[in-house]
Amino acid sequence: MSEKRYVIEMRTPLGIRHGTIKASIMQDRIRGCLELMNHSEPFSGSIDGEGNCEFTGKIITLMRTISYKAAGTIKENKITLTLQGERNTFQITGTADQEESRQKEERSHGKVLWRRH
Repeated sequence: MSEKRYVIEMRTPLGIRHGTIKASIMQDRIRGCLELMNHSEPFSGSIDGEGNCEFTGKIITLMRTISYKAAGTIKENKITLTLQGERNTFQITGTADQEESRQKEERSHGKVLWRRH
Protein backbone atom coordinates (compact mmCIF):
# COMPACT_ATOMS: atom_id res chain seq x y z
CA MET A 1 0.00 0.00 0.00
CA SER A 2 1.26 3.46 -0.82
CA GLU A 3 0.24 6.59 1.04
CA LYS A 4 0.71 10.13 -0.16
CA ARG A 5 -0.26 13.65 0.86
CA TYR A 6 -0.81 16.40 -1.71
CA VAL A 7 -1.09 20.14 -1.22
CA ILE A 8 -3.95 21.26 -3.48
CA GLU A 9 -5.81 24.21 -4.92
CA MET A 10 -9.46 23.94 -5.92
CA ARG A 11 -10.87 26.54 -8.31
CA THR A 12 -14.38 27.63 -7.32
CA PRO A 13 -16.70 30.43 -8.50
CA LEU A 14 -15.68 32.35 -5.34
CA GLY A 15 -11.95 31.90 -5.89
CA ILE A 16 -9.21 29.43 -5.11
CA ARG A 17 -9.54 27.25 -2.00
CA HIS A 18 -6.43 25.65 -0.51
CA GLY A 19 -6.33 22.25 1.13
CA THR A 20 -4.81 18.78 1.12
CA ILE A 21 -5.60 15.33 -0.15
CA LYS A 22 -4.34 12.29 1.72
CA ALA A 23 -4.55 9.20 -0.47
CA SER A 24 -3.91 5.52 0.20
CA ILE A 25 -3.60 3.22 -2.80
CA MET A 26 -3.85 -0.53 -2.54
CA GLN A 27 -3.80 -2.38 -5.87
CA ASP A 28 -6.72 -0.91 -7.86
CA ARG A 29 -8.47 0.84 -4.93
CA ILE A 30 -7.96 4.39 -3.67
CA ARG A 31 -9.27 5.92 -0.48
CA GLY A 32 -8.41 8.91 1.60
CA CYS A 33 -9.51 12.31 2.85
CA LEU A 34 -10.07 15.64 1.16
CA GLU A 35 -9.28 18.44 3.62
CA LEU A 36 -10.85 21.66 2.44
CA MET A 37 -12.54 24.68 4.06
CA ASN A 38 -11.82 23.44 7.60
CA HIS A 39 -13.43 20.04 6.97
CA SER A 40 -11.93 16.63 6.33
CA GLU A 41 -14.16 14.22 4.43
CA PRO A 42 -13.41 10.66 3.25
CA PHE A 43 -13.47 9.49 -0.35
CA SER A 44 -13.07 6.12 -2.07
CA GLY A 45 -12.92 4.70 -5.56
CA SER A 46 -10.65 3.05 -8.10
CA ILE A 47 -7.25 3.73 -9.70
CA ASP A 48 -5.32 2.00 -12.46
CA GLY A 49 -1.59 1.39 -12.88
CA GLU A 50 -1.14 4.66 -14.80
CA GLY A 51 -2.65 6.77 -11.99
CA ASN A 52 -6.01 7.36 -13.69
CA CYS A 53 -8.62 7.42 -10.97
CA GLU A 54 -12.29 7.91 -10.16
CA PHE A 55 -13.74 8.34 -6.70
CA THR A 56 -16.70 9.79 -4.83
CA GLY A 57 -17.00 11.86 -1.70
CA LYS A 58 -18.44 15.08 -0.36
CA ILE A 59 -17.37 18.62 0.43
CA ILE A 60 -18.89 20.53 3.32
CA THR A 61 -19.16 24.31 2.95
CA LEU A 62 -20.76 26.94 5.17
CA MET A 63 -23.87 26.83 2.99
CA ARG A 64 -24.31 23.17 2.04
CA THR A 65 -22.91 19.69 1.55
CA ILE A 66 -21.81 18.88 -2.00
CA SER A 67 -21.63 15.26 -3.13
CA TYR A 68 -19.14 14.81 -5.98
CA LYS A 69 -17.61 12.35 -8.39
CA ALA A 70 -13.93 13.00 -9.12
CA ALA A 71 -11.90 11.84 -12.12
CA GLY A 72 -8.32 12.55 -13.08
CA THR A 73 -4.76 11.41 -12.45
CA ILE A 74 -2.69 10.91 -9.34
CA LYS A 75 1.02 10.56 -9.94
CA GLU A 76 3.95 10.33 -7.53
CA ASN A 77 4.46 14.11 -7.38
CA LYS A 78 1.33 15.60 -8.95
CA ILE A 79 -2.45 15.42 -8.80
CA THR A 80 -4.99 16.71 -11.33
CA LEU A 81 -8.72 16.15 -10.79
CA THR A 82 -12.09 17.31 -12.03
CA LEU A 83 -14.83 17.18 -9.39
CA GLN A 84 -18.38 17.09 -10.68
CA GLY A 85 -20.84 18.27 -8.05
CA GLU A 86 -24.60 18.60 -8.22
CA ARG A 87 -24.43 22.12 -9.67
CA ASN A 88 -20.79 22.92 -10.43
CA THR A 89 -17.58 21.43 -11.77
CA PHE A 90 -14.38 22.14 -9.86
CA GLN A 91 -10.76 21.74 -10.96
CA ILE A 92 -8.16 20.54 -8.45
CA THR A 93 -4.42 20.63 -9.01
CA GLY A 94 -1.66 19.95 -6.56
CA THR A 95 1.76 18.61 -5.77
CA ALA A 96 3.11 16.06 -3.33
CA ASP A 97 3.78 17.48 0.12
CA GLN A 98 7.57 17.93 0.01
CA GLU A 99 7.96 18.05 3.81
CA GLU A 100 6.19 14.72 4.21
CA SER A 101 8.24 13.18 1.37
CA ARG A 102 11.48 14.35 2.99
CA GLN A 103 10.51 12.91 6.37
CA LYS A 104 9.57 9.54 4.84
CA GLU A 105 12.88 9.39 2.97
CA GLU A 106 14.84 10.15 6.13
CA ARG A 107 12.95 7.47 8.08
CA SER A 108 13.58 4.90 5.34
CA HIS A 109 17.31 5.65 5.51
CA GLY A 110 17.39 5.35 9.31
CA LYS A 111 18.19 9.00 9.94
CA VAL A 112 17.05 10.61 13.14
CA LEU A 113 16.50 14.33 13.42
CA TRP A 114 17.21 15.98 16.74
CA ARG A 115 15.58 19.21 17.73
CA ARG A 116 16.52 21.48 20.55
CA HIS A 117 13.64 22.87 22.55
